[in-house]
Amino acid sequence: MDIGIIIKKLRRGLDLTQEELAEQIGVTSQAVSKWESGAGLPDISQVVPLARALGVNTDVLFGTNREEDDKRVAEVEARTSELFELESGDGVDRYEEVTELWRGLARDLPYNWYAQFQLAQYLASMPSDDKQREAVQLLKRVLDRCTEPPARADATSRLMFAYSALGEFDKAQALSETLSGTDFTREGMLARVARSRIDKRLKENTDISAEEAEALLAPIVESVKAFAIQTYSNLSSLAECKRSLGLADKDEYIRLFAYSKPLDELIRIGDAEQLKDVDSIHYMGLAHAYNSYGDADNALESFALYADSAPRIDVGTILRILDERWSEEMRSDPRFVAAKAKLLG
Repeated sequence: MDIGIIIKKLRRGLDLTQEELAEQIGVTSQAVSKWESGAGLPDISQVVPLARALGVNTDVLFGTNREEDDKRVAEVEARTSELFELESGDGVDRYEEVTELWRGLARDLPYNWYAQFQLAQYLASMPSDDKQREAVQLLKRVLDRCTEPPARADATSRLMFAYSALGEFDKAQALSETLSGTDFTREGMLARVARSRIDKRLKENTDISAEEAEALLAPIVESVKAFAIQTYSNLSSLAECKRSLGLADKDEYIRLFAYSKPLDELIRIGDAEQLKDVDSIHYMGLAHAYNSYGDADNALESFALYADSAPRIDVGTILRILDERWSEEMRSDPRFVAAKAKLLG
């Protein structure tokens, strides 16, 4: 239900005029009229006072049912996994179909920030300025509506990267200055909360079971993983940029990729299965690195290791990239053919 309709229904239920509601939250009656007619939205600073004046929490004000919303999100996530598994098997690109799934969910759940972020991520990953600008507009709407600090920090960092992808670096830089280094990611913020919660429990001298300790530590573990994954990505970017600028020879380029390998242990803390995905990324990165220097043998060896790591995502996309970038001679090599068969088998 639209927020304007909800405001109107709640106001009438309390037998308030637009003028009386406006006076309680410090706005004009014209502003309330715009909200109720759908011609405008409450400012972020007005959401909590508005909810308080109407005697509800912000979930009710936004028309959200978290349990039902979470169920719908889980259904779309499950379908997304199914589509990418199909893509891995038959090589048919399903990225547009996945994007449309999330577009529909984001449209139906305009105040479910996770749905908005997932749609923005898929849009921003497409090689299209129009799609990336759509991601920018989506994230700006989230910032206009969202009052939750962790979600706002997440939206801000995603918007910064979207601007960077469009080459609008001044806008990205301006956004980056609104985030502190420790709060740059949602995981970082949640880790700080977890640390405070643990400190409080320890000061209370209460017994903490092993199971509860694991639960308390989980946000910090996720923060470490997020840091490792970001560092891993930055090392790959450094290698590519140095090569493109002529500042790295083959040995240094490969060495930069090798530096990222120890991060595997951080990324897979508490989840050995994640090592498969990290290894897949690492070996595919090496394969591209060797190929860029014309080292076919090492490129093919790395590709074979990639296939052995049993990658679970986006195999179809990887094979299409290789069809475009690798020579016909390499793609007809028995090692490539065997690795490809393993991926599609």
